[in-house]
Amino acid sequence: MSAGMRRAKILAVQLIIRVLLLEALLRVYHPLPFVLHGNAIDLRVGLQYRRKNPPDPRVDPITVATRNSLGFRGAEPPADIGRRLTIAAVGGSTTENSILSDRRTWPELLGVRLAATHPDTWVYNAGFNGHSTAGHLVLLRAVLVKIKPSMMLVLAGVNDIGMPDDGAAEFDPDNTNRPWSDMARHSQIMNSLLNLYRAWRASRLAIAGDDLVDFARLPQRDMTDAEISAAIAPFTAQVAGYDRRLTALATEARRAGIAPVFITQPLLAGDAVDPATGLDLRRLVEHGELNGLAQWRLLEIYNDVMRANAAAHAVPLIDLARQLPKDTRYYCDFMHFSNAGAAAVADIVAAGLQPYLVR
Repeated sequence: MSAGMRRAKILAVQLIIRVLLLEALLRVYHPLPFVLHGNAIDLRVGLQYRRKNPPDPRVDPITVATRNSLGFRGAEPPADIGRRLTIAAVGGSTTENSILSDRRTWPELLGVRLAATHPDTWVYNAGFNGHSTAGHLVLLRAVLVKIKPSMMLVLAGVNDIGMPDDGAAEFDPDNTNRPWSDMARHSQIMNSLLNLYRAWRASRLAIAGDDLVDFARLPQRDMTDAEISAAIAPFTAQVAGYDRRLTALATEARRAGIAPVFITQPLLAGDAVDPATGLDLRRLVEHGELNGLAQWRLLEIYNDVMRANAAAHAVPLIDLARQLPKDTRYYCDFMHFSNAGAAAVADIVAAGLQPYLVR
């Protein structure tokens, strides 16, 4: 055997040992505890984290976020939950509200609002950062069909932008052509790589980053209608897939005895002037190259898909995108709500649910 071959074998053995050691380490401690494992879901229960925020009136000085025994955010469910009207608030980071403390999230405040008129109601915060309707389908199939909430609220849209038409196929348990998802279920390394890829794919839109933004310091940019149309075109070609996933959510929820309710995704940026600062929200650029008007037009394409889908399948719709004022006091960045914003969302959703809260 040549010296080169011996070196290659030694390097190969060293690489295998390092991979196995890394796999073992990630199984003991993972610095990025992903909820999705391949096409399965892993709800981490009993966790709590604290985040120190810079001085800002929009959020608490310290954020305390808790995962209860069900793996959802907030307090423990009541002992008599089986006799209650239960509502699962499903969504991505704008539902999880990770920058806000447990009692400040809109699902938590929604429960408080509804208790005034329906004291037997309990609201779950089943939001998870980064989840699209594909992730919502995993949650529905693996978890919600078992605990059977009375109602499922779905706040969605932004994390689906740019997802391929078949983007949910990798999450489908009946799909046999999903080798990456299968490997990710059995390997922490593969699961980390797959979730980082999904995060990168979602980040290409770069609407918001779940942080405290000083809107007055953001750059500004004018874009013509032609420039906007050209910039958002690559992200609008896959709306049919979003429509199909919404239909699947509604159909499978109803089949499980869960009443679906859709909620459109609001955005600070858009065709408006901020009443708090006088800033032109059309011109602001938070990430990437799209200005506020372009980002709003892109998101509204997906909101329109949800509006049409809800009408076609008789799903109740709360049009939060049109009802929540474009006001910097309500937002931490273009997408994520402040304490005041979460309270306003809870008010709007509570009012929209009143006609449907009949046991």
